[in-house]
Amino acid sequence: MPIFEGSEFQYTSFDYLWWVLIAYFTIRLLRTENPRWWLAIGAAVGMGLLTKYAIVFFIAGILAGLVLTRARRYFLSPGSGPALPSLS
Repeated sequence: MPIFEGSEFQYTSFDYLWWVLIAYFTIRLLRTENPRWWLAIGAAVGMGLLTKYAIVFFIAGILAGLVLTRARRYFLSPGSGPALPSLS
């Protein structure tokens, strides 16, 4: 009987971590209006893209939500520069 028969390691668990972190950092950005949260968003998106490409659909939803509401003003903040390349 093989040792690895009943266990399998997948990246799906880490994918959920990045989804939650991106949502949390986005909410913190909207609540505090502190542009430093863009760096955290960019880092979480980068790690999410390294883990699994399905996170692109989540990022598209976040971007659509930001662009179609009054929150689009955050794209013009000085801190959004380093994070925007990882979001597109």
